[in-house]
Amino acid sequence: MSLWNIIRKIEFKYIPRFLCILLSLSCLAVICGDSCLADESQKGTKAEEYYYDAAAEYVNGEYDRAANVLRKAIQLDTTFANAYNLLGMSYLKLRQWPSAEQTLRRAIECDSNYAYAYYNLSEAIYSNPVKSDEEIAEAVRFLKESLQHEGNPDQILKIHIRLGDYLYSLGDVEGAWYEYYRAILIDSLCLPARLGLANTLDDSAAAEEILKILDIVQLIRRPCDTRPIWPLLIIISFKPLSFITGPLIMTPVDV
Repeated sequence: MSLWNIIRKIEFKYIPRFLCILLSLSCLAVICGDSCLADESQKGTKAEEYYYDAAAEYVNGEYDRAANVLRKAIQLDTTFANAYNLLGMSYLKLRQWPSAEQTLRRAIECDSNYAYAYYNLSEAIYSNPVKSDEEIAEAVRFLKESLQHEGNPDQILKIHIRLGDYLYSLGDVEGAWYEYYRAILIDSLCLPARLGLANTLDDSAAAEEILKILDIVQLIRRPCDTRPIWPLLIIISFKPLSFITGPLIMTPVDV
């Protein structure tokens, strides 16, 4: 029986639900690939099912559950880079720094062009309370590697900010300044970049004012997305916020 004949036999009221099922199956095939629908690829399919189940747990903040499911996924597919990356992120949320670092290194072994895995690995190293300057320098290298493979402008902005943070903690004020400056060139209203820049310039007044704004912004949305919050900027301070909206009075560093 053809698909058209099946549709003709379905009562009109059930057609929207039927079409939703067809659309869901189509999306599953696109996301997971043909292996999701192939009998000979049950091993890969099950690993992917575990991955998507774990992703749902991660989004809900159930990091222990996510990690448990992801360990099942990588047992089925030992080259599943996405699963290793999400497992490393789960360990990072659980503050299990060594496990996070080890797992994210494995993700990069599976896919040497995996920008997010490089970024998350740098965060795992930097977030560890017990870290040396040499380890921070290694985290900087991983961030720069992430930048080489990243194509998402929002993530590129984030990488420049984190590079500024890492370099500033190493005492490389000039290097940090340059990274914050590059972030501001991408988004001139990005408050974390402005805050970092103010710190490198020893502008404590500007830094204090930005921190006031960030305290409120963080209750509303992600810090770098500040365009909808102009009423808050007016409420917080009636003086001109030139350090946020004005031009950058500085000499660019040669690339």
